[in-house]
Amino acid sequence: MTKILCVDDNELGSMLVRLYLDRVKYESVQVDNGATALDIARQIKPDCVIVDLMMPKITLDGWDTIAAFKSDAELTHIPIIVLTALSVDHAKKRAFDVGCDAFLSKPSNPTELKTCIDSLLGRTDGSPPTGTTPLH
Repeated sequence: MTKILCVDDNELGSMLVRLYLDRVKYESVQVDNGATALDIARQIKPDCVIVDLMMPKITLDGWDTIAAFKSDAELTHIPIIVLTALSVDHAKKRAFDVGCDAFLSKPSNPTELKTCIDSLLGRTDGSPPTGTTPLH
């Protein structure tokens, strides 16, 4: 089963994303900060990570979380989708500059999210992958 790690400090938004991912048969794990996301990712080896940018900088905000994933040899291959209410061009540019693979604005259409995940995992038929598909 495809494993998706969701990183968002907003409980309601996280719950909605998780319910949708569960409905389309993805295994989802929710964490509320970047530092925990890095620890959990090393344990569960997710196929994809969904990150909000606007998280308190108590540990890592979204940009720092992406940068940490991309600078970690064990995690760098994992595709990262930004899902955020920040839709301004400079936020999007900065997210891609630090290493995100896709950028979606909240509220996101659930079909758009699934299409984005499928695309990043190299799927065209909508079926779950058999394992992690590296992008390199």
